Amino acid sequence: MQNLLLDTVGELIKGNALTSLTSLIGAGSEDATKKGVIAGASALMSSLTKTASTPVGAAGLEQLMSGIDPRITNNVAGYLQNPALGNGASVLQQFLGGETPTIAKKVSQASGLGADIVGRLLPLLAPLVIGTASKAIQSQGIGPQDLPKFFADQAGFLKTLSPGLMGFFERIDANDDGSILDDLGRLSDRLFGGNK
Repeated sequence: MQNLLLDTVGELIKGNALTSLTSLIGAGSEDATKKGVIAGASALMSSLTKTASTPVGAAGLEQLMSGIDPRITNNVAGYLQNPALGNGASVLQQFLGGETPTIAKKVSQASGLGADIVGRLLPLLAPLVIGTASKAIQSQGIGPQDLPKFFADQAGFLKTLSPGLMGFFERIDANDDGSILDDLGRLSDRLFGGNK
């Protein structure tokens, strides 16, 4: 099975999509945007896994995923030209609710991006990550009872490559030196060859 998170991140951190996203969020460089995308998508995936672990959460996710416009994941570059299509602020609020500030702070700490930039990034990422999950789940006929395993499998693949990322809610840095920035950079280079 293709990895959901890597597919989504790969589309965002290269070529014109990376340039557009960097401009949209006001990041200082494309490298900074890459780190933010990886940290943000990882945080969202971790939250998806946690939410799907309960029957109520899984049912809520199904309802949320059904409302994501499929055009977002079918054309990432086009979505970045028309981000209102994702209704990202609403999606993020429905998904994370009161946890949004806490998760945004974690992403800011992990990526080195300012809180204001992360505040613009997460609403752009949320519809993409959740929409890509919806597409994969529909294509594989996965029901609510199987969502926890699906998200755990997706998260596990990235955790194998970089334990510090998927575990950064409990342990922000893989090598315990207090900063995950080097880990994010290494993961980007390892997975995507540093291509833009």
